[in-house]
Amino acid sequence: MINELAQFFYEKGDMQKTVETAKEGMDKADGPKTALYGFLRDHYQKRGDYVQALEYYRKYFQAATSIKVYRELKGYCRQEDWTEVENECIQFLSRKNRTTILAEIHLYEKRYDLVLQFLRGEQGHWWGDMDRFADAISGQYPEEIIIYYQNKVRQHIKRKKDRRMLRLHFMLRK
Repeated sequence: MINELAQFFYEKGDMQKTVETAKEGMDKADGPKTALYGFLRDHYQKRGDYVQALEYYRKYFQAATSIKVYRELKGYCRQEDWTEVENECIQFLSRKNRTTILAEIHLYEKRYDLVLQFLRGEQGHWWGDMDRFADAISGQYPEEIIIYYQNKVRQHIKRKKDRRMLRLHFMLRK
């Protein structure tokens, strides 16, 4: 509802009322606030208000977490602010257990040792396609990646064996 109201004022050309409505929507909206954050980020960026735009870039990243938004945030952020902003992003993703996006960020930033820690299971529970990260860092850590794939094959064989044993158990019970 708030998004639609802000859109209405925007289409009428009443930018002040659009911004007020979008800000009000952050407190009152129940659903996703991604569009509101994106609108306010773009609005302040066009006005040249770096501090306000950065605030909404940060909120937008937390609402629409992706490597694309991370790159946009990094591209917008001043160099002197980046360390603090990046640490905030990493801490947010760690708290939310967003290991895949963390690994993507570490890969993008060429922190291959941290990607390897994810593959080893040292950086929290993993959700996602680990093989693409293993392939990406295989040039830096060839021996570790061979071990990774060996372990993966062993787990697959074990699962197959367990399923066969379970089927055999049920067949014998009949």
